Amino acid sequence: MKKVLLSGLALAVLAVTTGHEAVPQATTEPIGLDDVLERLQVIEDRQAILDLQFRYSSYNDNGFKADRIADMFVEEGVWTGGVFGTYVGVEAIKGFFQSAPSFAKYSVHYTTNPMIEVKGDVASAKYRLLLVASVVNPDGVTEPIIYTADYDNALARVDGQWKFTKIDVHFDFGVIIGESWVGAENPRWQTNGAE
Repeated sequence: MKKVLLSGLALAVLAVTTGHEAVPQATTEPIGLDDVLERLQVIEDRQAILDLQFRYSSYNDNGFKADRIADMFVEEGVWTGGVFGTYVGVEAIKGFFQSAPSFAKYSVHYTTNPMIEVKGDVASAKYRLLLVASVVNPDGVTEPIIYTADYDNALARVDGQWKFTKIDVHFDFGVIIGESWVGAENPRWQTNGAE
């Protein structure tokens, strides 16, 4: 009886924490230890990927720690951010983030709505972003800007650690706080059919 209850409890916990819609309903058939361990690994991987994303945001928001951000990427990693450019390789990524304080004096990344899919040693992670920043305009004036964006990231497990292979930031809009964004929207789903 204990095996059956444990199996049902394990399925319920795994369904909630992994977000799997196809997790089978509790059954009188006990699940195997290998299945439980596999599902537990997915939970741990998803948490590690969330932690990586939140550290990335924190490093941006605390002075653009370029060395630490670059270390989060595989050697041939890619960071792309629309008008902010595309940077390939850790040295190029580090160079971009070293230059960021010259045009972004302050930022706060609010990252939400994680959708993470893990398949062995690779993963994809999508998030929504609300970004509040103090940005220097072309005339040299610092302005308060609010952005919304989507992250569409790819990751790989390297030597037991998750790293970004790609961060793709698609900005929906960026407007001066207090101004309307109506008409400035550029959602990813309208430009490339993303879900």
